[in-house]
Amino acid sequence: MTKIHPGREVMVVGVGLHPFGRFPDKDLSALAIEAVVPALQDAGVKWKDIAIAYFGHVYYQGMSVGETTLSKLGLTGDEVISITGLEGDMTPRQTVTATITYTDGTVKEIDLLCRIDTEVEIEYVEHGGVLHYVLRNLAAA
Repeated sequence: MTKIHPGREVMVVGVGLHPFGRFPDKDLSALAIEAVVPALQDAGVKWKDIAIAYFGHVYYQGMSVGETTLSKLGLTGDEVISITGLEGDMTPRQTVTATITYTDGTVKEIDLLCRIDTEVEIEYVEHGGVLHYVLRNLAAA
């Protein structure tokens, strides 16, 4: 069940779909653009108004479809994203801040839910990852 936080700004921007079927004359990025552009139109926003975009983790012929599609829509990858709030003592599912600095100097901040969900996962991070955690425990045994 999703917990609603009053005053938290969350938006579903718009919806765009591509028909189901086989389209051998189009690459995956072209198919994705045919869904993204109508979603922006449905929402009544321009691409420049989007602070961050997420794509499913899909790789095709060595490239992320999301990276390819977003770059064709103008997200250059030149943006600098800094995450703050992980300094010091971490707690499971804490809020962190992402600061996005665009090439034109525009800065946007958004709050994110850090998906370090358990105390054990915090230990993994503190050890530099699961492998390091396991190896240190094996060496100590």
